[in-house]
Amino acid sequence: MILDGSSGLLALVLEFTLKSFLLAALVLAITWTMRRSSAAERHLYLSITVVVLLLLPLTALIVPSWNVSLLPNPFPEPTEVTRLSTGSQGTEVPSADLAGDPTSIGQTGTGLSESSRIASGPGTGPNRWMLLIWATGAGILLVRLLGGKLYGSWIAGRAPGEEDERIHDAVKRAREKLGIDKNIPILRSDHLKVPFVAGLFRPKLILPSQVEHWSGERIEAILYHEFAHIKRKDILIQFLAQLACCLYWPNPLMWIVERKIFVERERACDDIALIRGVKASEYAEHLMDAMEDLGERKAYVWVMSAMAEGTDFKDRIISVLDPIAKRTTPRVGQLAAAIVFSILLLLPMASLYPWSNGEPIAAFEVAGAGPSENDSHERGIQSNEKTFSEEESAGGQTNALITLLESPDPKVREHAATALGKSRDSRAVPALVGGLGDENASVREHVAVALGNIGDKSALPALAKIATTDSSSRVREHAASAVGRIGGSDAYDVLVNVYNSDDEIHVRAHAAYGLGLSKDRRAVGLLLEGLNSRHSEIRSHCAEALGLLGDKRAEQEIRRLARDDPSQQVREAAARALKMLQSRR
Repeated sequence: MILDGSSGLLALVLEFTLKSFLLAALVLAITWTMRRSSAAERHLYLSITVVVLLLLPLTALIVPSWNVSLLPNPFPEPTEVTRLSTGSQGTEVPSADLAGDPTSIGQTGTGLSESSRIASGPGTGPNRWMLLIWATGAGILLVRLLGGKLYGSWIAGRAPGEEDERIHDAVKRAREKLGIDKNIPILRSDHLKVPFVAGLFRPKLILPSQVEHWSGERIEAILYHEFAHIKRKDILIQFLAQLACCLYWPNPLMWIVERKIFVERERACDDIALIRGVKASEYAEHLMDAMEDLGERKAYVWVMSAMAEGTDFKDRIISVLDPIAKRTTPRVGQLAAAIVFSILLLLPMASLYPWSNGEPIAAFEVAGAGPSENDSHERGIQSNEKTFSEEESAGGQTNALITLLESPDPKVREHAATALGKSRDSRAVPALVGGLGDENASVREHVAVALGNIGDKSALPALAKIATTDSSSRVREHAASAVGRIGGSDAYDVLVNVYNSDDEIHVRAHAAYGLGLSKDRRAVGLLLEGLNSRHSEIRSHCAEALGLLGDKRAEQEIRRLARDDPSQQVREAAARALKMLQSRR
């Protein structure tokens, strides 16, 4: 049901903001379950959701409405109010006069001096201000977005063409490897510190003036990254995400989606560069150089797309150096599934009408009359509801999550355990300790992680038990890490026992890493011995654990691993450990 005037527009704004919240929550939950998938696959589903959100208002005008009446209508039909002023006699208006001929009111001898119909609806008063606030916010964001694109165009319009033959040769090789047939203008500008791509439909790559001092390897890595943006149409997709933020700006989840699209696209382009043969360690070094060049002058991601801007640098480096990260691009089947997913999202959500219609209320207000008994009763109910809401205990959410730990659905139990771990609420520890006995191994993993995140020492005995006795090696891994996070002298004994006795290499490696998390310097000797293990996973975890401990006695051995170890995984872990040691000094 669409109302007239400002109230109708505000009703639509609320309706589509609610729908955007539901869609954003859904896609964020889906991408969370895809955390072991590649960045390109996660980016695909996030991008599909943005397109659905932009098509939602237009599609709602075409498809038939599906009224589910889930929520009370915030804008009921306008109420007809007949305001009657009584004469000196104080005579009441007979109901027959109101129900019969409308002219009879003025002709009666009851002393009525005025009669009028007043349409009192939501299109007046504060609702107009609410609509104005939404429109102002959307307008400001749209001006900011377009101004940023104009600024990027201004830079591109004043940048001369690149003349360095070395760079043109590298461009040719990168285009061939990425399969880009279209000619991409290469420009150079003094206004930049790092490269960026400008242009939604006719992209241009603009390089900073310092490019002439860069090594050939750095130029090659950066060209792979920036041309990957062009091949994947990332600039257009990000613009659509920013446009959706302008439209749905009151929805906080929309901003999270836009941010995640940016982060996942940068990781996806990093992955393409790594797939094309750039070494992970060298690529990480190029990223660090780009961050150093950028310094404190970081442009907003709404203005331009630069290789080193707008992302969490630490997480990105970890992603680049992760030897087991999945770096594939979506296949044809996945693209087809994403299209079906978008249709299944768009059509039902566009037709959904969540408000209950309700019947118009006819109210007759007589000047000078006080509130009715029903009005007073209703106000009393609202007051009681408000008081009850204010007196809700702070632990209500924790109690609700604890209840979900007993759900028959193991996925629900997993999510409840994860949420309790993020809450850091020690009141959840007894229930989580009970969850360590869950019949589902995956649930026990999530419970162990949650207890490690909370860090309550009372959970240590239970975690120590499953770290040594659980039938699932993955549960024992996570339990060992959780013991390390909790720390303490007892944690040291448990982790040493797991490290020396467990049959699974993965479990022993996590126990070594847990010793690093525990910050117990007694573990240094054992971890130094682990650097000579014949298993690369144990060597890498021992190196990172020594980095966490920050003991400089280990620096020489870690340097040896970083330089000479035959395993790339171990060399990268040793490099990370050296960085931790240096930062601690």
